[in-house]
Amino acid sequence: MSESNKEIERFLLLLKSQKGKAAAALLEQILGTPAIFSFGEFLNHDNVKALKGGSEGKWYDALELFAYGTYTEYKKNQSKYPNLNAKQLAKLKQLSIVTLAGTSTTKILYYKNLQQKLDIKTVRELEDLIIDCIYSGLINGRLDQRKALLEIRFCRGRDINEKAIGLMKNRLLSWLKATDQIIKQLENQQKQADYLTQQREQTYMEAQINIENTTKEILEKAQAEQAARGGGGHD
Repeated sequence: MSESNKEIERFLLLLKSQKGKAAAALLEQILGTPAIFSFGEFLNHDNVKALKGGSEGKWYDALELFAYGTYTEYKKNQSKYPNLNAKQLAKLKQLSIVTLAGTSTTKILYYKNLQQKLDIKTVRELEDLIIDCIYSGLINGRLDQRKALLEIRFCRGRDINEKAIGLMKNRLLSWLKATDQIIKQLENQQKQADYLTQQREQTYMEAQINIENTTKEILEKAQAEQAARGGGGHD
């Protein structure tokens, strides 16, 4: 069992007997534990669900943030969440890098953009955070200090909520629709190609017939002219 799974199992066992403030205190520990980057099992725990909307509801919201959200979302609505310590903020920033890596179409993340999105002042601090991501198995990539960018080769998936599942479903439906349209276009192109092939074959056959007829006419004319000349010689 991996270190991450061991820690998850340990906290799940502790949550069975903890409610209210005690459960919230455990969530605070979970969000700061270096080995834990998946939070779905905690969100589904009854004692955690019971925190939602209550006096300790901010810790439930924080757990959802770490599961699905980013540092940018935290900054936009900071009052919704409890005060996060340095370890928790660092983890949230790491998870935000994973999201940015997963959604990047170019698989290139520029230092400047990362520093802006994550409130990181120095390149050294950013590179240390990225290196921690790599060592934790969150991403696999290459730092290019000369070009000031991170080249992504692989990134770990994050927890998926119902909204994300809905988006994925819509994307799949759009992809299927687009695939059907492509298939129809290919079928139409195939029909057009078949028609053009038949037309070429028909044209070729007609040309062959014309050549044969023309050749026959030329031969017959030549034979007639030769016969005429031959007849004139006997006179």
